[in-house]
Amino acid sequence: MHGILVQLPLPKGLNTEAVINAIDPAKDVDGLHPYNAGRLAGGFEALSPCTPLGCIILSKSVHASLEGMNAIVIGRSNLVGRPLGRILPAIRSTTTSACVIGSATLNRSRLARISSAPARSGLG
Repeated sequence: MHGILVQLPLPKGLNTEAVINAIDPAKDVDGLHPYNAGRLAGGFEALSPCTPLGCIILSKSVHASLEGMNAIVIGRSNLVGRPLGRILPAIRSTTTSACVIGSATLNRSRLARISSAPARSGLG
């Protein structure tokens, strides 16, 4: 077996944390194991989680370089939003702005202001 992807949410009665912790970090394709998530959050070399990586590949099919572009990440799930907010600045897109906001509190006027702002470094 080369990789393990846990389909979340798990059925009732299964402990998500226990299942994720049981995965070999080297085979954790979602990057959910605490070892992989911690390395990514700390800015260290880490396994690229498959779904955020897919978002990057899809974006690059439209724009060859994401450098200097604003990136707005709506949602802050451990599976997509948070890792994507860490990966965008880490792929040498030092001028990419990544705004990680909760989709439940999405404010359309704030989103419009963010999307029209000039690109800047770091997380907003």
